[in-house]
Amino acid sequence: MKIGVNTFGLGPYLKKNEPAVWNGLREEGLEFLVHNHDMEWLPDSGTSVMQWLLDNIPELRFEIDLGWTEYTGHDSIGILKRYPERFALLHFKEIARGGVAWTDKPFCTAPGEGILPLEGLLAAAKEMPLEERAFIIDQDDSVSGDIVGDIAKGVQRISRIYSAL
Repeated sequence: MKIGVNTFGLGPYLKKNEPAVWNGLREEGLEFLVHNHDMEWLPDSGTSVMQWLLDNIPELRFEIDLGWTEYTGHDSIGILKRYPERFALLHFKEIARGGVAWTDKPFCTAPGEGILPLEGLLAAAKEMPLEERAFIIDQDDSVSGDIVGDIAKGVQRISRIYSAL
């Protein structure tokens, strides 16, 4: 099954209806954020869902999942720097080096122990107009077998690095 802009029609729907969608939410004090997984970065009709949304709907903001972005080979630091105003929340899902998603084997690890260029991401985040609570740490599973321990390590590591910048 192909997943993307043209398959589900999300992009064209949002583009056509954006004033009603955005204004209605804003009137209620709400904001619609898009959260990605790996599939939104996969090629589709010469682009990807995420790239199409970034390029075509400037009012749309995101909770970018940096782990899935890196997992698909995209430059998450470059994306944050190119579109700093577009990301309301930064979502840190750390994928272990060599980890393979969507199998029955764990693939997540503590932030800073996998594929994320953590220091570079946090340096880019320092330059962004983020909300007060802008970081999310998420783990689907754990190669160590200790999700809570991994998240605690991630909170400590992210706090230490971010404070030192």
